[in-house]
Amino acid sequence: MIVLLVAIFHLQCRNPSEIIILDIYSNNDSEMASSQGVSLASKFQGAIVGAVFGDCLGAKFEYFWGPMPNKPVVKYYETLINEVRSQKDGEKGFVFYTDDTCMTFDLGESLVKCKEFVPRDVARNFGETYFAAPSQRYYGANVGFIFRSTKVNDYRNPFNPAKEQFNGSGSYGNGSAMRVSPVPLFHHKDKVKIAELASHQSKLTHTNPKGINGAILQALAIEKAMTTEGIRDSVAFARELMTDLENVTTTKEELDVYDEKMKIVIKLIEQKTEVKAEDVINGGIKTDVTAHEAVPAAIFCFLYTLNEKNIPELSKFNGLVRAVIYAAAISLDSDTVASMAGAIAGAYYGIEMIPPEWIEACEGSDRALKLADGLYKLHKNNKEAV
Repeated sequence: MIVLLVAIFHLQCRNPSEIIILDIYSNNDSEMASSQGVSLASKFQGAIVGAVFGDCLGAKFEYFWGPMPNKPVVKYYETLINEVRSQKDGEKGFVFYTDDTCMTFDLGESLVKCKEFVPRDVARNFGETYFAAPSQRYYGANVGFIFRSTKVNDYRNPFNPAKEQFNGSGSYGNGSAMRVSPVPLFHHKDKVKIAELASHQSKLTHTNPKGINGAILQALAIEKAMTTEGIRDSVAFARELMTDLENVTTTKEELDVYDEKMKIVIKLIEQKTEVKAEDVINGGIKTDVTAHEAVPAAIFCFLYTLNEKNIPELSKFNGLVRAVIYAAAISLDSDTVASMAGAIAGAYYGIEMIPPEWIEACEGSDRALKLADGLYKLHKNNKEAV
């Protein structure tokens, strides 16, 4: 039986008479809903709002900087839902997002406004948001140095500071991957352009080949999830994703690192016993701040939770919620891995699978929906112009 919960949100980007209705299905019907088809507009919204949902949920546990059982994450998830339901006129947006979402908005809103990638505009967005940010955004020290350096020159040479970091080798952190969800929406159905834009935006902060390819792989994962109906073979999905990366990236250095990680992803998917956090971390994927750890971990969390039987403790939730809770629980960098897993899962399942209580509670939900709608409008206009 389908359990239908309806949440109505009036968005600034819509006419007051228009509403978005979110249908949340019980887990027994969630995969059926996906396999029967989800609208592209829903997938666009799911990718952006899913990233915010993962960020907000995962941020609660980043302080621990270590894996934990699923139980405390489930408890927090359910406690917040009950809190929202118990409020008649409760506060909205009280669960804060972090720098992951800040930079997603900065990149995506520039793409919508400029209708192309304008490095200086994106860099200015990054800088202005960073300098105005409250402490709970948790920006890293290295990226802060980049923003201070680019501001000195009024963002005229936005690529230079990142090139100079770490004695010229550049950063391979996960920062350019965590914000990349607008990219596959901006160039939907064109993997080459997705890779090019993911690479270019990465170079504003992360120029190391592992950082660049991490951003490309995450973007391709979102695109593949968005264009795949009813994933029947998770192993094939992972293999095809790695082939896509090899085919479209122009940054060929250290691709073997991702090939190795994706092979471990496949090995864990095929594991006969339940995959625990220690299997992911000690098994070689790891879940830390580097791109080549965090991105494969997010992909694994999405693929492994497709089957509700893999983690009995989470079987009562729909697939998107399973992916985000699991990612937050097993990860060291919990907000970022959960955010990336949420983006991939949201692109697959659509906005319908994100609990309306969490959409109401998450800071920036309306802004995320507006961004997704802006990117979808650009896609429709570009498609009609062809």
